[in-house]
Amino acid sequence: MKNIFHIFKKKHKGPNIDNVNTYSYHGNVHIVNKDTIIGKYCSFGNNIVIGASQHPMTWLSTSPIQYMHHFLGFPTKKIYNAGATAKPCVIGNDVWIGDHVIIMHGITIGDGAVIGSGAVVTHDVPPYAIVVGVPGKIIKYRFDKKIISELEKLKWWNLPDYKVAELPFNDIHGCIKELKKIYKEIKK
Repeated sequence: MKNIFHIFKKKHKGPNIDNVNTYSYHGNVHIVNKDTIIGKYCSFGNNIVIGASQHPMTWLSTSPIQYMHHFLGFPTKKIYNAGATAKPCVIGNDVWIGDHVIIMHGITIGDGAVIGSGAVVTHDVPPYAIVVGVPGKIIKYRFDKKIISELEKLKWWNLPDYKVAELPFNDIHGCIKELKKIYKEIKK
């Protein structure tokens, strides 16, 4: 099976998504809500659904005939808008989403989070959390609270490309030290 990824070096609009930011890449991703926002430096596997809708469980039926008149082939007396209150999904920066993940509509995935393959995300995910399972649950965080706080303040993904390229990627403490130095120089 051929694996094709699309890497974007600038903000991108495509046939099924309007807001993919720089240096994010994805395989076969299906966006249900075109208003979904995807941050910078995100990594997406294959067969991902972002913004999956839910059927109304307290209405007469769970069928879309109540809000999608074309299902019946003729208009119903009144068409209800089941998605009127649906918020778009927001995927932060530096997020990794594994293969076969479903993210329900209106969910926010925080910066630096990891969503394990096969997860079904039904609640917002805090920054740098690692979520797995059905329904998705936080199993741990990528870093301790102090490092997460530093990374949230520093927002490295907003630096120019050439500055990001200079960071010691495999040393989180060295990265934070270097990021502080870079931001100090920028403020001068």
